[in-house]
Amino acid sequence: MLIEKLKDLKIVDLITVVVPGIIVIGFSYKFGFYYSKAIDANWVLSLFTPIDFITAQFNLYMYYFTAVVYLDRVIGGSEKLKEGLITGNATMLGSFIGLYFLQGKIAFIFYVYALVSLHAIALILYSKSIGLRSLGFLAIFVILPMIAGGQEATKVSQGILPVVKLSKTIDVVGPWYLLDKFSDKAILIKPTQTMNYFKVVELKEIEYIQSAKLDKNINKF
Repeated sequence: MLIEKLKDLKIVDLITVVVPGIIVIGFSYKFGFYYSKAIDANWVLSLFTPIDFITAQFNLYMYYFTAVVYLDRVIGGSEKLKEGLITGNATMLGSFIGLYFLQGKIAFIFYVYALVSLHAIALILYSKSIGLRSLGFLAIFVILPMIAGGQEATKVSQGILPVVKLSKTIDVVGPWYLLDKFSDKAILIKPTQTMNYFKVVELKEIEYIQSAKLDKNINKF
């Protein structure tokens, strides 16, 4: 079984195969995030290390892991792949319809990620076509992470970001918001109607961080 084979992977295999794949996923996520219209700061990518890319997006890893477990444990391989995918799609669609009435946008995002993850990994594991397998790899390592990054960037325009209080005064009036972090530094953003201001500070320069949910003026950039 696939899960048992994954357990047998050695440290060398993880370093040479798994780790580079995770780095590519993290880079694609950051690329989609910083190249988005809401942020438009591709220069930030040069600040990150491979470790920052590895820890960039744990949510996607859960979708991928769930898809692998479903394909391996529930479907059991390629023999019942067609029937298993039909059942999986029906289950996800039912979940989407049920969740839509509670959290419409969240349900749609969940459905897209789960749908793409399941079918892309199925192509990678069981397709005999090089073209289809390549499409599966492209979806898992590039397309889906970039979509996730772009979706996360909408928090900037929506104002769903933590407010940062710096210990020193700065030349741009108004609150700064925590956008990202790397190493022992934080990336702050101050959105305005004309442009975005950015500031890279050490974590020790931050006096406190206020939850976005507590800031009543968060949407008034």
